[in-house]
Amino acid sequence: MHNLASERIKDVSPTIPIGKRFWPLSAPEKREIDELFGTEGVQKRVTALHNRRKNDRARVLDAAYWVAGSRCRAFAELLSST
Repeated sequence: MHNLASERIKDVSPTIPIGKRFWPLSAPEKREIDELFGTEGVQKRVTALHNRRKNDRARVLDAAYWVAGSRCRAFAELLSST
C-alpha cells in the first residue's frame, strides 16, 4: 500500500503536527539528531528491534519537542504508521 500511496501522493513521509503539543526543532538540533541516529551504536540498537537484519539502516523522518502533559495519541499513531 505504501508504494501505491507514494505513486499518488507527492509527500507520503510521516510528519509530526507542529502546534501546541509539538514544538519545532532548530536546524542545528535536527542535524544533531540525524548525526546521532547515524552512529553505529544507535544503528545497532535500532536494528536489534523486531528482528531487523544487521545491515538495515534507520533514519529519522521527523522530530519535535513533545510538550509535557499532552496526550501521546498523535505521536503513537505516527510511530505505528512507520
